[in-house]
Order: sequence, then structure tokens, then C-alpha cells
Amino acid sequence: MVDIDVLAQLEEFRKANLQRRIAFVKLYGERADYYAVEMLLMGVVDQYPLVRQAAVEELKRIGEPLGSQIYQAIEGSEEARQQLASLQDLRAIRALASALDHLNISLHWAAWDILNRIKDDRVVDPVVKILQSGSPRAKVASIYILMKFQDPRITGLLIAASADVRYEVREAAMYALRNLTDERALNSLLVGLEDPNPSVREAAAYGLANRSGRKEAVAPLIKAMADRDVKVRVAATWTIASYNDLASFDALVRNLRSDDHKLPIAAAYSLGRLGNKHAVEPLAAVLGNQELMTSVRVAAATALGQLADKGATDSLIKAMNVDNIILREQAFLAATKISDPELTAAVLRSLGNKSTETREMAWSALRDSRESTATLAVSMFEGTLDEGQVSELREDTVSMSILTGVLGNPRGEVRRAAARGLSVVEDTRVIQNLRTMAGGWNLCDKYVAIGALAKVCGFLEFLKNIMLVLLRPATLAYIGLLAAIFVATNKSVRTYRPQLRHLIRKGQYTGPAQSDTPAP
Repeated sequence: MVDIDVLAQLEEFRKANLQRRIAFVKLYGERADYYAVEMLLMGVVDQYPLVRQAAVEELKRIGEPLGSQIYQAIEGSEEARQQLASLQDLRAIRALASALDHLNISLHWAAWDILNRIKDDRVVDPVVKILQSGSPRAKVASIYILMKFQDPRITGLLIAASADVRYEVREAAMYALRNLTDERALNSLLVGLEDPNPSVREAAAYGLANRSGRKEAVAPLIKAMADRDVKVRVAATWTIASYNDLASFDALVRNLRSDDHKLPIAAAYSLGRLGNKHAVEPLAAVLGNQELMTSVRVAAATALGQLADKGATDSLIKAMNVDNIILREQAFLAATKISDPELTAAVLRSLGNKSTETREMAWSALRDSRESTATLAVSMFEGTLDEGQVSELREDTVSMSILTGVLGNPRGEVRRAAARGLSVVEDTRVIQNLRTMAGGWNLCDKYVAIGALAKVCGFLEFLKNIMLVLLRPATLAYIGLLAAIFVATNKSVRTYRPQLRHLIRKGQYTGPAQSDTPAP
């Protein structure tokens, strides 16, 4: 049974000034019983530093190490906080819960942080008491601590807190109600959308997320998307996406055109999730608007990728060639989700870009794309086209045209990799493009293209194509250059040879000088 005198002294301690508190600490140090230790632990989290130090000293003297652990934890030691959280001592929990209601802000935050780390259900009771009778700041901390526990009492307490006279308590309650499926929680959140304080309305809008089965929330959220406070509009715009309701389409398009950049970003995200193909046109307009912030245009590109509609092809191709590297990257990522050969052709052209970053983005987009031409292109570059893919390529006129077109890419290594990859496709279109490549000015291209022709063609066909290559202007120019070099060299030898014979006759030339080093 609890000593009535001890309870009275505990209450007196809470009301005492600094000197009396220190006197109480000394008194409890002398008693050294269970209740005295509890009181001293309360002293360790006291708002006065001198009281905290005196309480720690008394606990050390009577052999209780918990006081030092709590003291180090509230003073900011990360190691002490982790140890205290894992220790899960009920006495420490009660002491820390009482510190939530202190005026000392550093103690308040320290107690909040430590209690948040403790997973023991015994945290609930002392924190519930603080929620019921503490200051507004203590109530807010209590709400965030309690929201991770599954105690049935918590739902009622959070709903009661959502009607608190202080707006910060109502705001915290709205965020905490987000994870509750109780019917009362939904009703409280809908009431919160009409709260006079914008922070509470914002929290209520976020709290209504992930309740897609509750259509009664759609109309209030659409109304909140036109709220006078921009933060509330943003919150409602983000949240409405989880309901996937076409009734929100017009409101989303309206917010997409807002001047506040946060609102178009949220609207673009929600339009992407909504899946309405009519959103392609306004999103493409946002993507192509150079006056908008990069973050807004990136959001539009992301949404176009989510919609995966071919209507976005032209705008994405343009975005692949802008100077902004962040926007380019997002355009390539969006391209991987749209099955359009024209988009794949644009990605392949980007492999010849002067920018290393752009080439890497294009290659990554090819690897990630599920479009058939892109898959064939990756196999072509890696030299792994199998018989099935070759048959598919011969029948697919569009893909064949796109892949053979890579042989004309401005970048040499891309052309040559394509030539090696296409060397297994025995098709007249491939032969013609290889022959054109072999007749070009680049000697490396000639070598690779002729080797590919040798694999694609039979012997007579190969000779025929080589003759056609030889008749190309570039080849004739190379032959003429080699002939000129040979003639010039031969002329120099003919000029030098009579002079050499004359020296030999006179005995002035005895042959090349002999080295002192014997030949190996």
C-alpha cells in the first residue's frame, strides 16, 4: 500500500521552488526506499539543472545506476538514449512521461525522442495521463507517441483530441487518425476539413489518404482543392489521387495550371495516378512550357510516363533534347513506360549525342524499356540476337527500319556495334545499309561493315557487294590516295638508284655500316 505521506510529498515536490526541491532530493536520498527512488528519478528529469545533478548524486550514493543513464540520455548522449530505450524500465518510462509536460523545451524534446523509441506497451498508461491533463505541447507529443500502439483506448482519445480547443492538438490528432480505419476517425477527419485553422484542414486532408473505398470523402476533398489556403489545396490534391475518382479530373487540371509550383506538382502526380488519357494534352503543355520551374515539368514528364499513352511521344522527344539534365533524365525514364517505336527511334538517335550523360540515359532507357523494338535493339548491340528475334525482325518492317537506321548514327562506336549485331540478319535491307556503311570515309566502319557483309552474304553475293563498295567515291578516293603514295615512293627510289650505282663503281659505297653488336 502506498504511503499517503509519500504521495503528499510527491505533490508538494512538484509545486516547490528550487531550494525546496533540492531539500526534498536530500530527504529522499536518506530514505532510499522504493518510493524514494521513484521520486529521485523524477528529480533526474527536473527542469532545474541543480536538482537534476543532486538527484543523480543521491541515486549513485544508494547504488541505483538508472539515474545516470536517464541523465546522460536527456543531456543528449545518443548511446545512452539507445540503451535506455532497449532497457524498457517502467520507472524510467514514468519519469520521462512526466518530463513531456516540463516548461524546459530541451527536456521535453529529449523525453519525446526516448519514449518514441520504446516499443513497450507499458508506455501507454503514463503517456495517456499526460494526454488527458497535460499542456498543449505535452498533448501533441503524447499523440505522436501513442499513435504507434494498438491499444483500443487510443482511438477514443485521438477523436476527443481532434476537438480540442487548441489548434496544434487538433492538428496532431488529424495526422494520427490517418492510420485508423474506425468510422469515427473518418467522420472526425471530414469535420477537420471544415476547421477554421488551415493547419488543421491541411492535416485532415492528408489524414484522408488511402481510404479509396469511402467515396463520401471525394466531394469534401474536391471542395478542399479550391481552399483559400494553398497548403490545404496541395494536401487535398495529393490525397485525391488515392481515390481514383474521375470526378476530380477537372479540379486537378485546374490546379495543374496554378502559379504556385507545389500545386501543379501535386496535380500532375494525381493525374498520372488517375489514368485518364484526356490528361495527356494538358500535361504535355506543362512539359513543353520553358517558363515553368524544372520541378513542375519533371512532374509532368513523370505523369506522362504513368499514363503510358502514345500521345505523349512528341513532347517527350522534345524533352529528351533540352539542356536541363534533370528534365532529360525524367523524359528518358518516361519513355521506358510507353510502347511506341517512334519513341524508341528517338532514344536510339540519342546514343549518338555528344553528351556522355545523355548517351548513358538513352542506353539505360533502352535496357529498361518493355517495347519490342527497344528489346531487339539491346540484343543487337550486345550481339545476342537469337533465331526467334531474327525472325521477328524480318517480319516487323518498322523495327527493321529503325534498327538498320542505327547504321547511320553519327557516333562511330554505335554504328559499328549495330553492324556487328545485325550481321546475323540475312535481309536485303541490312545488306544495303552495310554496303553504304562500307563505302563511307571511316576506315574502321569499312573494316567492320565488310566483315558483317561476309557473314550476311554468300561468296558470290559478297564479291558483288565488294565490287559495288569499290566503286563508291570514298573508296575510289582512298585507292587514288594509296596509288599516289606508291607512285611518289617509287619515283624517289628510281631517282636514288642511278646515284647509288655511280657510287658503287667509284668504290665510294661499300654497303651499309656494320654494327659492332653481333646479329642475334
